[in-house]
Amino acid sequence: MWRFPDRSTSIGQSINAYLAEQSHMDDAVIHMLFVANRLEKRDEMLRLLAGGTTLVLDRYSYSGVAYTAAKGVPYLSMEYCKSLEVLLPAADLVVHMTMTPESMAARGGYGEERYEKVEFQSDGGLRGSAG
Repeated sequence: MWRFPDRSTSIGQSINAYLAEQSHMDDAVIHMLFVANRLEKRDEMLRLLAGGTTLVLDRYSYSGVAYTAAKGVPYLSMEYCKSLEVLLPAADLVVHMTMTPESMAARGGYGEERYEKVEFQSDGGLRGSAG
């Protein structure tokens, strides 16, 4: 299983600093960095897929689109965010798992990253953008 962001790359390290609230970035810039982080793995994904390997990816492009669109920034619409993902291999299957924000908050480590806030993950935020 591959998890995104891939924090081992220089782009991933910039994303990690942002998620840990150690740096601030414009919403468009951080979205593009998330896309670039996935693109860093594109050639390897295509090679593995061509060889018949099944890839399981945690927080792939649909996750990035949903998180950015949930911010409600007018120029970062869901359609615009999707358009930036066009160079990535399309997913054959997307599994969207749901859990209440309150249940997530009860898990260990919750709240350590920027988007791990009950307010953001409620119906007015991330859950509202999934529709």
